Amino acid sequence: MTNDNKKSQQSSVNTVLFSESVAPDNEQQYIINKRLMILDALKFEGCFNAELLAPIPNLREEWIALIQFENESLLNQWLNSSEYAQAIYKIEPYIKSKKRQFLSNFNQQVSFLITTTLRPENEQKWLRWNEKIHNVMKSFPGFLGSDIQPSTIEQKGGNKTWIVNFQFNNSQNLRSWLDSPERAKLIEEGADLYESSEVSQVQSGFGNWFDMKSEEGTGVAGWKMPFIVEMALYPLLVVQAVFTPFINEWFGFPIGLLINSFYGCFLMQYFLVSWVQKLFNFWLLPQGHEEEKINIIGVILSCFYLIIIAYIYVKFLYNLNIWG
Repeated sequence: MTNDNKKSQQSSVNTVLFSESVAPDNEQQYIINKRLMILDALKFEGCFNAELLAPIPNLREEWIALIQFENESLLNQWLNSSEYAQAIYKIEPYIKSKKRQFLSNFNQQVSFLITTTLRPENEQKWLRWNEKIHNVMKSFPGFLGSDIQPSTIEQKGGNKTWIVNFQFNNSQNLRSWLDSPERAKLIEEGADLYESSEVSQVQSGFGNWFDMKSEEGTGVAGWKMPFIVEMALYPLLVVQAVFTPFINEWFGFPIGLLINSFYGCFLMQYFLVSWVQKLFNFWLLPQGHEEEKINIIGVILSCFYLIIIAYIYVKFLYNLNIWG
């Protein structure tokens, strides 16, 4: 990696990575509170992505949370906010050990995050090998940048973990690089230099709801995810407004809003989003060579779906008093 590239990377820290070890008995509560923290972060200005990666048996025992902002200033606003402090306070009781690390220039549309564990004697050879990969990769269409940083996660036996991230402007150009014979040859050359390697593709902040993959291994395009979330969320809000207004009346609006949003998150996670995904699977993971046509049809149908829900609500349910 060139010195100029390193300087530009270091001057634009915008991502925080949390590595946290959690006891098995505490995992459910940890997941609930960590996801609430992620959802809250996404409400802040400039937060465009948040991912929660589960441990991998026999490879990594820590949970990894990756939260990204458009720039360092906006990231610091969130880290210094009362919302962040409250989220950390709720999560702390369930954590055995933790590390926090900052990454730079990790704000492009399609990013690949690679966590690699090395033996100390292979470190210099591995870095030179990555320099070679970078020089080849930058000649591919859509390449936007890459960065290598040592991780703060401690490993057994003196091994060291490095984090590599690289970005392309869209999934198609990323796939061209991943499937290229040039990359295959380079991966074969360096296969003996590292002990283990974990790869994660990052596209948007709804990654935990969108674990779908096509037969080719590609994921859901980031711009489609807000459509799916809205198609799951809007009917839920309509049902809450019509059938459970008594919650706000009994507990007052602030507490009622908390109760409705709390069980709403569970419905979104375990039922609503997955149901809408299945309904619009043809659009989320289009097959064949008519992807542009399918994308247009999907947008039209999703808008039509929301209009129908709104019409039913206004025409038949808005003035309906279930409990009157």
